[in-house]
Amino acid sequence: MMTESEFINKYIAVPYKHMGRSMAGLDCGGLVVLCYKDLGHEIFFLHDYNKSEDWGNESLFLKHYHKEWEDVKKPSLYDVVIFNRWENPGSHAGIVLSNNRFAHIHKMGFTVNRLNHPIVKKITQGFYHLKARI
Repeated sequence: MMTESEFINKYIAVPYKHMGRSMAGLDCGGLVVLCYKDLGHEIFFLHDYNKSEDWGNESLFLKHYHKEWEDVKKPSLYDVVIFNRWENPGSHAGIVLSNNRFAHIHKMGFTVNRLNHPIVKKITQGFYHLKARI
């Protein structure tokens, strides 16, 4: 398994690209897909949130992945964090790191932020662990 610093060093220079799924460019879902590929798991992650059917209050992530993922209160390294941004449930994702941090990618590029930042706490929908990843 790659170390946290290897993960950060691998993705820090990757540019943002809407619906990107390669090292040439990623969106938040692409970061999750490639991170889990590095961990030995092929996963599918929807990325076109705005054009999907109305998901109501249920996260897009939960609606499609409830059998493969479990929500956790205390996330561990490389668990997925889902955010409710732009008033869309499950509209952004990141990867949990150590020391109460997470990595994500957005229009400004790859970033590591604190999970306990007030704005981040306000938009955090939940943390999810891949059941196959014991």
